[in-house]
Amino acid sequence: MTVSTERSEERGTGGLDPYAPNHSLSDVKSLYDACKSGDKEKIFKLHANCPELLSQNSNQCLLRIVESGNIDCYIAIESLLLKGKGKEERQQYIGNIRDTDNESVLHKACRSGSKDMYLYLSTTYSYLVASTDKNSLLEITSKLNKSDLYDIIEKEFEIKKK
Repeated sequence: MTVSTERSEERGTGGLDPYAPNHSLSDVKSLYDACKSGDKEKIFKLHANCPELLSQNSNQCLLRIVESGNIDCYIAIESLLLKGKGKEERQQYIGNIRDTDNESVLHKACRSGSKDMYLYLSTTYSYLVASTDKNSLLEITSKLNKSDLYDIIEKEFEIKKK
């Protein structure tokens, strides 16, 4: 059984494209599992064997890596995927990544509870902060009892208001 893994760029939500090259379902599952666990070595190994697998699933992979909280893995894979893109293009690319619930990488960083991940994304991608609802981020961190992350978000959005 094979599944097409190229996502629709119009929505950026991970929809499958019926005209994309096919990969086995186990290849895609292995990639997603590696991303979810933040296993950088396994992701690079899968990429070496099948480079288009990662690029065709880039949005879903980045969302999963962010939620894993592994900042080193995220930066390595982000660098690989965004190589050759200018600053503006990088801002737009990362800013447009959304899951099926319309959550961005900032939402996923809050879900991971990783201050380092959140701070990296919010300082590197100012477009994300400007286009994200503060209350949704605060709600996530509040439910997870991440008061330190909650305070960071509060301060960050206060600074943006001034």
